[in-house]
Amino acid sequence: MLLDAYGRPVRAAALTREAARPSLTGVRQAWTQGVAAGLTPAQLAGLLQSAADGEMADYLALAEEMEERDPHYASVLGVRKRVVSGVAPTVAAASDSAADHRIAEAVRTHVSEHDAWPDLVEDLLDALGKGFAVVEIDWARDARAWTPRGFLRRDPRWFTYDRETGRTLRLIDEADPDGLALAPFKFIVHEPKLFRSTPPHGGRPPSA
Repeated sequence: MLLDAYGRPVRAAALTREAARPSLTGVRQAWTQGVAAGLTPAQLAGLLQSAADGEMADYLALAEEMEERDPHYASVLGVRKRVVSGVAPTVAAASDSAADHRIAEAVRTHVSEHDAWPDLVEDLLDALGKGFAVVEIDWARDARAWTPRGFLRRDPRWFTYDRETGRTLRLIDEADPDGLALAPFKFIVHEPKLFRSTPPHGGRPPSA
Protein backbone atom coordinates (compact mmCIF):
# COMPACT_ATOMS: atom_id res chain seq x y z
CA MET A 1 0.00 0.00 0.00
CA LEU A 2 1.24 3.47 -0.88
CA LEU A 3 1.21 6.03 1.94
CA ASP A 4 1.70 9.77 1.75
CA ALA A 5 3.97 11.82 4.03
CA TYR A 6 1.31 11.73 6.76
CA GLY A 7 0.69 7.98 6.61
CA ARG A 8 -2.55 8.28 4.67
CA PRO A 9 -3.25 5.66 1.96
CA VAL A 10 -2.96 6.75 -1.67
CA ARG A 11 -5.01 5.08 -4.40
CA ALA A 12 -2.81 3.84 -7.21
CA ALA A 13 -5.43 4.80 -9.80
CA ALA A 14 -5.21 8.43 -8.69
CA LEU A 15 -1.51 8.54 -9.59
CA THR A 16 -2.11 7.55 -13.20
CA ARG A 17 -4.94 10.05 -13.75
CA GLU A 18 -4.26 13.69 -14.66
CA ALA A 19 -5.54 15.70 -11.71
CA ALA A 20 -5.19 19.17 -13.26
CA ARG A 21 -6.14 18.48 -16.85
CA PRO A 22 -7.51 21.47 -18.82
CA SER A 23 -10.92 21.47 -20.48
CA LEU A 24 -12.74 23.51 -23.09
CA THR A 25 -15.66 24.59 -20.92
CA GLY A 26 -14.60 24.15 -17.28
CA VAL A 27 -12.75 26.47 -14.90
CA ARG A 28 -9.35 25.26 -16.14
CA GLN A 29 -9.23 26.39 -19.76
CA ALA A 30 -6.04 26.44 -21.79
CA TRP A 31 -7.00 29.62 -23.67
CA THR A 32 -7.73 32.89 -21.90
CA GLN A 33 -7.83 36.54 -22.93
CA GLY A 34 -4.92 38.83 -22.14
CA VAL A 35 -5.18 41.80 -19.81
CA ALA A 36 -2.24 44.02 -20.83
CA ALA A 37 -3.81 45.70 -23.87
CA GLY A 38 -5.32 49.06 -22.89
CA LEU A 39 -4.46 48.60 -19.21
CA THR A 40 -4.72 51.91 -17.32
CA PRO A 41 -2.94 52.84 -14.07
CA ALA A 42 -6.24 52.62 -12.19
CA GLN A 43 -6.97 49.19 -13.65
CA LEU A 44 -3.45 48.03 -12.79
CA ALA A 45 -3.92 49.19 -9.18
CA GLY A 46 -7.18 47.26 -8.99
CA LEU A 47 -5.57 44.19 -10.53
CA LEU A 48 -2.74 44.24 -7.99
CA GLN A 49 -5.17 44.72 -5.11
CA SER A 50 -7.26 41.79 -6.33
CA ALA A 51 -4.12 39.65 -6.44
CA ALA A 52 -3.25 40.66 -2.87
CA ASP A 53 -6.79 39.69 -1.88
CA GLY A 54 -6.36 36.22 -3.36
CA GLU A 55 -7.89 36.71 -6.82
CA MET A 56 -4.73 36.10 -8.83
CA ALA A 57 -5.89 35.07 -12.31
CA ASP A 58 -5.55 38.48 -13.97
CA TYR A 59 -2.22 39.20 -12.29
CA LEU A 60 -0.82 35.85 -13.43
CA ALA A 61 -2.03 36.55 -16.97
CA LEU A 62 -0.34 39.96 -16.84
CA ALA A 63 2.91 38.44 -15.55
CA GLU A 64 2.91 36.07 -18.53
CA GLU A 65 2.29 38.92 -20.97
CA MET A 66 5.01 41.07 -19.39
CA GLU A 67 7.54 38.35 -20.07
CA GLU A 68 6.32 38.05 -23.66
CA ARG A 69 6.17 41.80 -24.38
CA ASP A 70 9.20 43.22 -22.53
CA PRO A 71 12.53 41.87 -23.87
CA HIS A 72 14.53 43.34 -20.96
CA TYR A 73 12.27 41.78 -18.32
CA ALA A 74 12.38 38.45 -20.15
CA SER A 75 16.18 38.68 -20.38
CA VAL A 76 16.59 39.33 -16.65
CA LEU A 77 14.36 36.40 -15.79
CA GLY A 78 16.15 34.25 -18.35
CA VAL A 79 19.53 34.95 -16.75
CA ARG A 80 18.24 33.87 -13.35
CA LYS A 81 16.67 30.73 -14.78
CA ARG A 82 19.81 29.72 -16.66
CA VAL A 83 21.97 30.16 -13.56
CA VAL A 84 19.85 27.63 -11.70
CA SER A 85 19.15 25.24 -14.58
CA GLY A 86 22.88 25.10 -15.34
CA VAL A 87 23.71 23.63 -11.93
CA ALA A 88 24.38 19.88 -12.04
CA PRO A 89 21.84 18.08 -9.80
CA THR A 90 23.17 16.07 -6.86
CA VAL A 91 21.34 13.39 -4.87
CA ALA A 92 22.29 12.39 -1.31
CA ALA A 93 20.98 9.37 0.57
CA ALA A 94 18.63 10.19 3.46
CA SER A 95 20.68 8.01 5.82
CA ASP A 96 23.49 5.45 5.85
CA SER A 97 21.09 2.53 5.44
CA ALA A 98 21.44 0.26 2.42
CA ALA A 99 17.82 0.94 1.43
CA ASP A 100 18.31 4.70 1.34
CA HIS A 101 21.49 4.32 -0.71
CA ARG A 102 19.62 2.14 -3.23
CA ILE A 103 16.88 4.76 -3.48
CA ALA A 104 19.42 7.56 -3.95
CA GLU A 105 21.19 5.64 -6.70
CA ALA A 106 17.88 4.99 -8.46
CA VAL A 107 17.07 8.70 -8.33
CA ARG A 108 20.52 9.62 -9.68
CA THR A 109 20.04 7.23 -12.58
CA HIS A 110 16.59 8.58 -13.34
CA VAL A 111 17.74 12.21 -13.28
CA SER A 112 20.74 11.52 -15.53
CA GLU A 113 18.74 9.50 -18.05
CA HIS A 114 15.43 11.35 -18.07
CA ASP A 115 15.17 13.86 -20.94
CA ALA A 116 12.36 15.73 -19.19
CA TRP A 117 14.43 16.70 -16.14
CA PRO A 118 15.86 19.98 -17.60
CA ASP A 119 12.35 21.02 -18.67
CA LEU A 120 11.07 20.31 -15.15
CA VAL A 121 13.65 22.70 -13.70
CA GLU A 122 12.82 25.40 -16.27
CA ASP A 123 9.08 25.07 -15.66
CA LEU A 124 9.50 25.35 -11.89
CA LEU A 125 11.63 28.47 -12.34
CA ASP A 126 8.59 30.16 -13.85
CA ALA A 127 7.82 30.93 -10.21
CA LEU A 128 10.41 33.72 -10.29
CA GLY A 129 8.02 35.93 -12.24
CA LYS A 130 4.73 34.73 -10.75
CA GLY A 131 5.38 33.80 -7.14
CA PHE A 132 4.78 30.07 -7.58
CA ALA A 133 4.90 27.35 -10.20
CA VAL A 134 3.22 23.95 -10.34
CA VAL A 135 4.17 20.83 -12.29
CA GLU A 136 2.11 17.65 -12.28
CA ILE A 137 3.91 14.30 -12.26
CA ASP A 138 2.88 11.81 -14.95
CA TRP A 139 3.55 8.46 -13.26
CA ALA A 140 4.36 5.11 -14.85
CA ARG A 141 4.41 1.76 -13.07
CA ASP A 142 6.20 -1.48 -13.84
CA ALA A 143 6.48 -4.70 -11.88
CA ARG A 144 9.07 -3.22 -9.50
CA ALA A 145 8.46 0.47 -8.96
CA TRP A 146 6.70 3.74 -9.76
CA THR A 147 8.74 6.22 -11.82
CA PRO A 148 7.90 9.62 -13.35
CA ARG A 149 7.19 9.19 -17.03
CA GLY A 150 7.03 12.92 -17.57
CA PHE A 151 6.33 16.29 -15.98
CA LEU A 152 3.34 18.40 -17.04
CA ARG A 153 3.56 22.15 -16.58
CA ARG A 154 0.29 23.47 -15.21
CA ASP A 155 -1.04 26.99 -15.74
CA PRO A 156 -0.72 28.88 -12.43
CA ARG A 157 -4.14 30.43 -13.09
CA TRP A 158 -5.63 27.01 -12.30
CA PHE A 159 -4.55 27.29 -8.67
CA THR A 160 -5.46 29.46 -5.70
CA TYR A 161 -4.44 29.86 -2.07
CA ASP A 162 -6.73 28.81 0.76
CA ARG A 163 -8.89 31.58 2.23
CA GLU A 164 -8.10 30.79 5.85
CA THR A 165 -4.33 31.21 5.87
CA GLY A 166 -3.38 32.31 2.34
CA ARG A 167 -0.50 29.83 2.41
CA THR A 168 -1.80 26.49 1.12
CA LEU A 169 -2.07 26.10 -2.64
CA ARG A 170 -5.26 24.45 -3.92
CA LEU A 171 -6.50 23.32 -7.34
CA ILE A 172 -9.38 25.36 -8.77
CA ASP A 173 -12.26 23.02 -9.58
CA GLU A 174 -16.02 23.14 -10.13
CA ALA A 175 -16.47 20.64 -7.29
CA ASP A 176 -15.37 23.11 -4.60
CA PRO A 177 -15.47 26.93 -4.73
CA ASP A 178 -12.46 27.06 -2.39
CA GLY A 179 -10.44 24.68 -4.56
CA LEU A 180 -9.32 21.10 -4.00
CA ALA A 181 -6.39 19.96 -1.90
CA LEU A 182 -3.46 18.95 -4.11
CA ALA A 183 -3.36 15.19 -4.43
CA PRO A 184 -0.35 13.58 -2.69
CA PHE A 185 2.58 12.53 -4.91
CA LYS A 186 1.00 14.28 -7.93
CA PHE A 187 2.40 17.81 -7.83
CA ILE A 188 5.74 19.58 -7.51
CA VAL A 189 5.33 23.16 -6.26
CA HIS A 190 8.02 25.84 -6.25
CA GLU A 191 7.41 28.91 -4.08
CA PRO A 192 10.59 31.01 -4.08
CA LYS A 193 11.17 33.23 -1.06
CA LEU A 194 10.70 36.51 -2.92
CA PHE A 195 9.38 38.44 0.06
CA ARG A 196 10.72 39.16 3.53
CA SER A 197 7.37 38.86 5.27
CA THR A 198 3.76 37.88 4.74
CA PRO A 199 1.40 40.86 4.31
CA PRO A 200 -0.88 41.68 7.27
CA HIS A 201 -4.01 40.30 5.59
CA GLY A 202 -2.38 36.87 5.30
CA GLY A 203 -2.65 36.61 1.52
CA ARG A 204 0.25 36.30 -0.89
CA PRO A 205 1.21 39.56 -2.64
CA PRO A 206 2.02 39.72 -6.35
CA SER A 207 5.64 39.18 -7.24
CA ALA A 208 6.22 42.13 -9.56
